Amino acid sequence: MLPRLYLLFGTCLLGLGQPCAGDAQCVSGECENAAGATGVDFRVCCQTDCDGVCQNCVAGSGACQPLTRVEDTGMCVDPAWCDGAGACNAKLAARCKGSDADCPDGYYCDVSILGVDGTNACLPAAADGSACNTDPQCASDNCRAGRCCDASCADPFTCDARGECGLPNGLPCASDGACVGGLCVDGVCCATTCDGTCMACDTQGQLGMCAPVTGADESCAGYCSGGTCTDGLPCGQSPPCPDGSVCQDGVCVMGELPNGGMCVTDGQCTSGQCVDGVCCNAACDATCYACNGAGGGVIGMCSPISGQDNDCFGGTMGSCQNGTCLGGPGAPCTSGGQCMSGVCSGNLCSGAQGHDASP
Repeated sequence: MLPRLYLLFGTCLLGLGQPCAGDAQCVSGECENAAGATGVDFRVCCQTDCDGVCQNCVAGSGACQPLTRVEDTGMCVDPAWCDGAGACNAKLAARCKGSDADCPDGYYCDVSILGVDGTNACLPAAADGSACNTDPQCASDNCRAGRCCDASCADPFTCDARGECGLPNGLPCASDGACVGGLCVDGVCCATTCDGTCMACDTQGQLGMCAPVTGADESCAGYCSGGTCTDGLPCGQSPPCPDGSVCQDGVCVMGELPNGGMCVTDGQCTSGQCVDGVCCNAACDATCYACNGAGGGVIGMCSPISGQDNDCFGGTMGSCQNGTCLGGPGAPCTSGGQCMSGVCSGNLCSGAQGHDASP
């Protein structure tokens, strides 16, 4: 920092920022106006010739700076005021006293701008999509989420960069136009296009954010692992592949199995029904029917079976005969037609062939 006084050719001169009465007193040779918000005129030694409109020299440093409306002391011809960029601006002409009612239609009172006369500036209300802090700053009188909006945007809607109401990221959507960012991806409003392989916007815990996928995904012919498409997750009988993928040649791949394919969950089957370890054409939940070809049935087709079946007296006291469960000796019955022997005696199947003694 320069000293307050300099001795030059036998003359004592003032340093930058020091009060002065004329150029000859300053080491810079420039004694310029330093009038401030107080309205008191005085001059200081300045770094440059700081005598333009809406400029003054800072006391203490001697730096030349543009005047704002707060510091304007009448350099501009009314009704214009200094705009902070070194020029007079007529847009700051309208004055107010802290109330929007003081301003003409289409203007609001900006109390952050304070002139030396104690008044504020009336500024034009902003168009939809412009930044804002309060409703009066907007031509629509709707300031939502920091932007002027064309409507009040009731929850859960908010205002987008276009000045239109839209859904925030992470909420369910049906079209791009419904979202504040204009992007509806994977059924939710998304922050990005999220169109990369093994990436999704509907991952639980990260809704609305494009996140890596682990598991089956339509963007990958194999299996997604942490956002990377691999040849497939190793598989066998256990652990099973996730729904939407099937085990082929020892790896999980995208797709669904036809009837007859080995499965663990319904989601692995085109039919949506995994029965007896294979994809089935029906729910096949009747006694003495199976889908895995057991007992002479057709694999993948719900068919009547013959032989032991756990659903037929637990597989120990009876047996299936072409889709019909028949009881063995001691199995409960009401008629001989329910017994393997054809004899029901005392409500129990008899082991001996003979005349049915049931009522």
